[in-house]
Amino acid sequence: MKKGLVSIIIVNWNGKDHLEKCIPSVLKNSYQNFEIIVIDNGSTDGSIEYLRLNFSFIKLIRNKSNLGFAEANNQGIDSARGEYVLFLNNDTKVEKNFLSILVTRLSKDDKMGACQPKILHWEKPGKLDSIGSFLMSSGFLYHFGFEANDTGKLNKEIKLFSGKGSCLLIKKLVLDEIGNFDKDFFAYFEETDLCWRLWLAGYYLLYIPSSVIHHKTWGTSRRLTLGFVTYHSFKNRISSLITNLEIVNLAKILPWHLLICFFIALSYLIWGKPQNSLAIMKAIYWNVKNLKHTLKKRTIVQEKIRRLPDSKLFPIILKDSNISYYWYILRYSFIRSKVFKKSRDSSENSFLSLKYRPKKPIFNKSYAFFDTSYNNFKTLNYHLENWQIGYLKRIFENLKLTKDDVFLDIGSGGYGWVVIETVRSGVKQSVGIDISDPLVKRASEMAIDTLPVGEVKRCRFIPADVQKLPFRNSTFNKVSAVAVLEHVKNFKKAVDEIRRVTKKDGLVYICVPNSYENTPLLMKFINHLNDEKVEHFHHFDPYQLAKVFEKNGFLVKNLIFHAHDIKLLQWLVTYLIPFVNRNNSKIWWFFERIDNLQSKYKKSMNFSLVLRRL
Repeated sequence: MKKGLVSIIIVNWNGKDHLEKCIPSVLKNSYQNFEIIVIDNGSTDGSIEYLRLNFSFIKLIRNKSNLGFAEANNQGIDSARGEYVLFLNNDTKVEKNFLSILVTRLSKDDKMGACQPKILHWEKPGKLDSIGSFLMSSGFLYHFGFEANDTGKLNKEIKLFSGKGSCLLIKKLVLDEIGNFDKDFFAYFEETDLCWRLWLAGYYLLYIPSSVIHHKTWGTSRRLTLGFVTYHSFKNRISSLITNLEIVNLAKILPWHLLICFFIALSYLIWGKPQNSLAIMKAIYWNVKNLKHTLKKRTIVQEKIRRLPDSKLFPIILKDSNISYYWYILRYSFIRSKVFKKSRDSSENSFLSLKYRPKKPIFNKSYAFFDTSYNNFKTLNYHLENWQIGYLKRIFENLKLTKDDVFLDIGSGGYGWVVIETVRSGVKQSVGIDISDPLVKRASEMAIDTLPVGEVKRCRFIPADVQKLPFRNSTFNKVSAVAVLEHVKNFKKAVDEIRRVTKKDGLVYICVPNSYENTPLLMKFINHLNDEKVEHFHHFDPYQLAKVFEKNGFLVKNLIFHAHDIKLLQWLVTYLIPFVNRNNSKIWWFFERIDNLQSKYKKSMNFSLVLRRL
């Protein structure tokens, strides 16, 4: 192993047109201590002749047939002499300082096993390919920053679960410890499996945005059928889950993952792509047939490589998304499989800036139904993440937020929508707190993803307990606490803390579940289920709670009775089901009447107090 040397491994299969741009850009990079190893998988397009004629110094390994991405890279690793190994796709173009930045950063930290540059979309200027991937609790990957605009919001170092195989720098000593790519993975998910073992061994992977390359997404894959890609993607992902997860998490995640796989297979079948549906079923069958072999690999990983338990890794590598993400990816795969065709009336506001219609007229009605469902579901999802838009509306109406306000949202949850929306409304400063560190982290990421850079500076998310708020006295003049007090055993201490941090004459909005005595009969059972699921310690009588606040220096300005689960059902009916007219629906009117009746007779699921600090 030669110190400081980078072994650049490029796998090629009929990619002469890519190599003509890739290799010259590598030769121009500022870090000149490198060797290039090209593994050719039986190309017939003149790639070999081009390399021998123009770059005779390159170490060339020829295969008689296409061995796949994983096995070819393994051949390159075995031939590498460098301290570092760079996996680089042939359909990339690198910028001058990309390698020197990566090597400098990787060499400074023994615990950093690998790093990845910012990968820009070659064919779509101004867009990211993707930042990298995180694991989701369903076993699928969340492709962070996938085809997002390169606005600078993500110009910060981020620890990733998995890097992109298109450009990944890794220490050779780490490869010696965790092993090469799984040779059973012809292509797809092989870099994720490798990165997973890297994490299990106690190392981490870092995204470094100051290093930049450009990538032609699907450059080589365009020559393959989607059935082929689908088969290997699903086969390898299931195998990797079995190999790398702890047994408890495997029992939780794998059944859910397989259920989604069956649903996707059924979706392909409905859309007239039986070959893709069959590919998923073949992938599952392969894992059943080769389970004994996979379990042997699992034993090696769990006994010889693993140093950290999943409980320490999951807070870092796990990043769940909402269900619309799955629908987005499903539609994207449909477009890739050419189920859809580009229509003449393209619209910038439609999915992926294009309108698609099925090629086969027989599926037109099905497409219209699912497309409307998708758009309605996006709307539904937004409202549900706001914990129903009614609460956000009530906060704005009753707190009368202005540009001079300093606002505190207690219990911001995983998405921080209240804080984000108050910043958008123009408040001076908005702060969200939550007792859960992962939820605070996710809310912060959501703010970075959705707010302009200038507005991000006006919001903060802090992990904190409402019973001990980390703020000075009289810091905020507007405070909201929606669905918080019922989760606190000593809620009176929380009331004291809210009073302490609120300025004199400041307004406070509190929302809590109503007492069982004041809850509609049909809702009592739902309330009971909620209590068990999310650990409610209290239900409140509105008048008794009002007295508690009055004794602690507040004036009750307003008492509002309203529904919770009824509102949820209302949104479901009006936004999820496509054939319900959202503007004139009688069902909508019916649920509005129920909500009004609950308010009129003061028997409701929830109530809110609007308070002024004396």
